Amino acid sequence: MLATEVDTATNFARKLKVNIRWPPRPWTRSRNRALAIAIARQGGIGMVHRNMPIDRQGEEVDRVKRSESGMIVDPVTISPDITLRQALEIMTKYKISGLPVTRGCG
Repeated sequence: MLATEVDTATNFARKLKVNIRWPPRPWTRSRNRALAIAIARQGGIGMVHRNMPIDRQGEEVDRVKRSESGMIVDPVTISPDITLRQALEIMTKYKISGLPVTRGCG
């Protein structure tokens, strides 16, 4: 049998059948949280690595779901003694329009 003759359709969910090999390549830990968030924001379906402990899987799903509420999970901050030039460089690097100023970080 040729590869083109193989039926790769599968049921992804009860009412969702996909006609592609799923997952599209061997699943690795390369599908991290940042990518899952980006995929979710575009309306896609993300996966959690099955070899993670179940509590870690839950944490990852929670983080992706919380990202949709607009909450910044890991904010970039600066200390009060940083220069304006340094702040502008950081904003350019991370493509953001502002930085929280806090004590004890930087």
